[in-house]
Amino acid sequence: MPLAQLWQLLRALHPAYLPFDAWPAEPRVHVLLFAHRVDGLPPGAYLLPRSLAGADRLRQALPTELTLAPVPHAPADAPLLCVSENPALAGTLRTLNCHQALGSDAILGFALLAEFNPLPDPAAYRERFQEAGLLGQVLYLEAEALGLRGTGIGCFFDDALHQLLGLPEPAASAPLQSVYHFTIGQPVLDERISTEPPYAHLANPLTPPTP
Repeated sequence: MPLAQLWQLLRALHPAYLPFDAWPAEPRVHVLLFAHRVDGLPPGAYLLPRSLAGADRLRQALPTELTLAPVPHAPADAPLLCVSENPALAGTLRTLNCHQALGSDAILGFALLAEFNPLPDPAAYRERFQEAGLLGQVLYLEAEALGLRGTGIGCFFDDALHQLLGLPEPAASAPLQSVYHFTIGQPVLDERISTEPPYAHLANPLTPPTP
């Protein structure tokens, strides 16, 4: 993937742009990016805070050993931070995604990190997942726009990801929680899947039509 396409994709996640400008709350879900195959960006883990206040909260939540250096030439509306330049993280992401090959074979992998503890009220728990779901939908659309495909991942080892980031134990009380994973890459079409027109099952009814 060219670096310019990565910036295009990450800018689409900015809270000031559609559809996030309709989101009624401050952004509380941030993006941990695993870049495997991006021209001009070393393979490794990167963090995309989705607000200035969120960037401060992320720095407070993560170990001080993580320098979170700004990526040179990143757009102002995609302020990417480097967590670790390490090609071996592709294999790590495969493990984190329940040993699924798409974790390492993809161009990009994502873990959406939600601010959790403390939560202001019970409804905030639901809102964190709704925000993550909206981010996932935008990633699907942006992948298609780039001629790629996206895959949402519901099976992942959240505790292991928290350990990778050095978040405090137990994970249930950590200030950040991994709530959704996603990958983007070249599509591998499943030829077993067929497409039929709407209501195709009504074309051959068991009973004659009513006159």
